[in-house]
Amino acid sequence: MFRFGPAKEHVAIVSVKGGMSVGVGMVRDLDAVVTEQKAQIGILLTLTPPTGPMVDWAKGAGTFQVEGFDPVPRLQIITVEEAMEKGPRAVNTPLRHGSPYKKAAREEDTRAQGALDI
Repeated sequence: MFRFGPAKEHVAIVSVKGGMSVGVGMVRDLDAVVTEQKAQIGILLTLTPPTGPMVDWAKGAGTFQVEGFDPVPRLQIITVEEAMEKGPRAVNTPLRHGSPYKKAAREEDTRAQGALDI
């Protein structure tokens, strides 16, 4: 488990599977634990690449979003190879704003002089 978010208020559950045989049951189990523990994200770390049904279940689990940040997958499957290659960036958590540029609302000065009567 680790915490993330602007004030570390969100929780991610991590499940590590070291065997060479992986299956959709592992993703289903992680999904159940994430739901039961009221965590926001589940991470499955495996030695081998995920199967098609595993990827489908993870996609079907939806996304998690913190206001002002891009949504991230609620369940994520990461291989040990990806984790070694990408480091902390292998796990997708809300760390960056969706749009760094926000257009400010236009303000009008009601006290300003409208037109000159010449």
